[in-house]
Amino acid sequence: MSGQTISHESDRGRWEMVQRAPHPSLRAHVREYGGWSEDFAAPLCRREVPTEVVPVVINFAAPVRMFDVQDPSRWSRLVQTGGRVSIGTLVDEVGFSQRHLIGQFREQIGLSPKTLARVLRFGRAIRMIKDGGRPNLAAVAQDCGYYDQAHFSRDFHTFAGVTPTELVRSQLPDGGGFIVDR
Repeated sequence: MSGQTISHESDRGRWEMVQRAPHPSLRAHVREYGGWSEDFAAPLCRREVPTEVVPVVINFAAPVRMFDVQDPSRWSRLVQTGGRVSIGTLVDEVGFSQRHLIGQFREQIGLSPKTLARVLRFGRAIRMIKDGGRPNLAAVAQDCGYYDQAHFSRDFHTFAGVTPTELVRSQLPDGGGFIVDR
């Protein structure tokens, strides 16, 4: 299994990221392995934005509950649709009351289904911005299932602390994330 190395060097400093696919037996639970190294001339404050991905989980205490990805009782519809399925549709599909569904989400995931849907839409928008350089933000909002520009901007302000335009302007080169200008 070979990995992908992405490097950047400029007058600000250098960084390197290595990504690698997990062993086939772990692919149902692990998207990728990643390592990061950086050396900057001055301190760099990064903006980390929420996504549906948990970057690292290391557990030395109580056991971690694992879920079988083939188990139909998992609420994977939100992930499959990128947060674009309505809560009413989820309620109809699983046969729970809306109150019970929300309670199960809060207990199992720590978020309501509506909040998770927002995080998923936002995460997809972030990936599109990272992949597209300087994208058309109206098209990104529409592709990610935002009803209007106000909802799109609200989620950016809530999850990233800035407007979509400000986040795009703060993007570091070569997929290095986003910088916080102070």
